[in-house]
Amino acid sequence: TRRPQGETLPTSGGYELGGYRDRSSGRPTFRPRRFHAMVAQTMQVTRISNRARFEAAFVMGARILLETRDAVESAGARYLLMVVPSEFQVDREVALAGAASKGAELSEYEIDWPQKRFEKFCERNEVACLDLLPAFRERGEEEKLYRLRNSHWNAIGQAVAVEELVSWVIRERQEERR
Repeated sequence: TRRPQGETLPTSGGYELGGYRDRSSGRPTFRPRRFHAMVAQTMQVTRISNRARFEAAFVMGARILLETRDAVESAGARYLLMVVPSEFQVDREVALAGAASKGAELSEYEIDWPQKRFEKFCERNEVACLDLLPAFRERGEEEKLYRLRNSHWNAIGQAVAVEELVSWVIRERQEERR
């Protein structure tokens, strides 16, 4: 979609958000009950009572990640695993509503488990990893990073991800030059 001449998009950290326009106008995508049910479903991966089931699924997925890394690196490119946070990991209110829709307490979940698991995987397999959760939590204290009742990033959330990726690339290039 092309922008009309002179229309500006929000910027974050000096980056223009390259032609992206959120057409939602702040309208929610889903009704509260439906949205919270979807969040609750997504949260199941972090529910402590589900750990064994999701650990087994992670191990299977990890093989695919390693095959992908090997294919990327054999082509001469650098592989980076970017760990993208779910909205419930960034916004406590969303997590509380998701848990409540399952009749559960937030204490029944380990919200950061996916990031911890990916960090362990990356260290063990020497995979470059960029976890966006810390940056999203920090910025999420000031601004909304997700579209209203949608769980996809809004323009600001996209900008945060871009900033983190660009910073990672710059750090990597600086280290290569040393």
